Amino acid sequence: MEAANHSKNSAMEAENHVKHGTSSMNKGNFLRKTCFALLAAGVIFSANSCKSLDYATLSPKMKNDKLLPPLTPTLDVASLGSVFPITQSVGSGYVGYGTVSVYTSTHTNPVMNDLDVIFQRDISTNICDGLTGTAKGSINCRAVVGKERRPRTWLVISGLTLCIPNLFGMPFGSSTAELQIEVTIFDGNNNIAGRYTSDIHKQKSYMAMYWGYSESDVYRKNARFIFTACMEDIKHQISRDYDRLIRTLQ
Repeated sequence: MEAANHSKNSAMEAENHVKHGTSSMNKGNFLRKTCFALLAAGVIFSANSCKSLDYATLSPKMKNDKLLPPLTPTLDVASLGSVFPITQSVGSGYVGYGTVSVYTSTHTNPVMNDLDVIFQRDISTNICDGLTGTAKGSINCRAVVGKERRPRTWLVISGLTLCIPNLFGMPFGSSTAELQIEVTIFDGNNNIAGRYTSDIHKQKSYMAMYWGYSESDVYRKNARFIFTACMEDIKHQISRDYDRLIRTLQ
């Protein structure tokens, strides 16, 4: 009889232990889901509360005093794509009815289009005397070195603090990009007339509400800034080499 009671008590203790463990696990899962839900909601809300890109940054301002004859501009997409991927995955989240899910969408990276617009406008307005008329050669731009870093430190901090500091302006994340380009001018016979290399330029921007940028725009902002800075280096070099270039391209 005593043995039977002991066995019954042991079984009850084991059952209670399992129930307690299951309850703790459910609480842990609920807490993780809640934290993730708050983080996802914060990121989604942040995307609608960020600064907008200034489209004036697509029109480079620095113009050389002396302009070259028309040249056909070409952008080496393959080399620039090693720094700024041709396609881009952007994550989003959905919260509802007790479920939390994350999905990513892949689309053409608008950064490449931005760089092409800047390059075309720089050549047609700031380096050459327009693109009309017979081209005297071509001008090619490629990336020499470059990289982009997206540390997750801010995202982890946001999750641990339930995104509360983000409501007051703490970043959700950051992006640091650097780039060096090479521009080569060819004459009408496809001979090299000049080759110029920029310095390495860097830019860091933040994903944040109110004062920062959204996840997709932060990369575009960095790319525009460093590419424009690289092109200013190139324009200075072309300006100093103008007399020789104009003789070669006639």
